[in-house]
Amino acid sequence: MAESRPPRRKGAARAAAPERGTTAPKGTSARAPRAPQQSRGQRRVQEILDAAEAVIAEVGIDAATTNAIAERAGSSVGSLYHFFPSKDAIVQALARRFQALAAEMNARAMPAESITLPPEVLFERIVMNQVALIEQHPAFQSVHDAVCLDPRGLADLEAMRDAIVGQVVGFLHGRYPAMPKRDREPVARLAVSVVQHVLDDARLAPAEQQGAILRELQRMLVRYFTGFDERYGVAAAKGAR
Repeated sequence: MAESRPPRRKGAARAAAPERGTTAPKGTSARAPRAPQQSRGQRRVQEILDAAEAVIAEVGIDAATTNAIAERAGSSVGSLYHFFPSKDAIVQALARRFQALAAEMNARAMPAESITLPPEVLFERIVMNQVALIEQHPAFQSVHDAVCLDPRGLADLEAMRDAIVGQVVGFLHGRYPAMPKRDREPVARLAVSVVQHVLDDARLAPAEQQGAILRELQRMLVRYFTGFDERYGVAAAKGAR
């Protein structure tokens, strides 16, 4: 149920800007990244994004350069610019990749057969899946913080937020067939918003408090959705008699 939001604290990463000495060739800065047409080009794009993720995780967005990214990818800067006109374009592409992963993780946490799970099991799975995603990709939060500060990236993030809300709406429809249709989206948006805000606060909290914050998030979600369980009942598992 999570996706990133604009940071609310000092020290968050700034929006990425083309770094000195590594700007794109003249005439390319305004164009969109070139879409690779062949599998070789698609592999090259993924290699560049993998390299960018590694470099950003090590040194941060501001210190990452297209030279360093190209070197890590085993590519020339000219080849990198063939697909991405600037570092900013690479950061935007990484953000889209991470948001797609977040939606995929969310879908895995709420498959159709999970609609009858006890809330305690369900929300531990949802919350910890998102935590695992962030831990597996150390550049995740820096990239999203930067993109959230760049108006050009907000449309992509809003589209992905809507996709995640849509996943939750579908889950609510399956778990609570009696819930009025008009209520599903507000409930879904509230749940997505709560998860994303608390995950963001947890990562900024002292390490010794993070586990407790995540446990309280799960308890809060359980209490909230237990009310719906009692009000509407939980749909019977498919095949049950």
